[in-house]
Amino acid sequence: LELFTSKKELTFLREYLPKITFYARVYLAKMQNGEIPISPDFYLKKFQLSKPQLGYDIILFDEAQDASPVMLDIILNQQNTIKVLVGDPHQQIYSWRYAINAMSQVP
Repeated sequence: LELFTSKKELTFLREYLPKITFYARVYLAKMQNGEIPISPDFYLKKFQLSKPQLGYDIILFDEAQDASPVMLDIILNQQNTIKVLVGDPHQQIYSWRYAINAMSQVP
């Protein structure tokens, strides 16, 4: 909801959010059941929710300025792994896909 700021947007969202949520769940269930093709975002989210441990000693994450929150979560939750994030926040080109500057999210 924090993405919407105008009164018109918030009014629309309040009115239609239940329907949007319902149909999004129907759509995701159809992917889960194999009724429609699975999108890359869907299988990446399923992978994240499985809390995978990749078993690598070191992970080099290049172009980290264009990481999605899902990718960043997978990387940061690796146990006993050295994580190296490389990127240039001035070259972030995927913010339209909700990419975040992962380097600003890491202590």
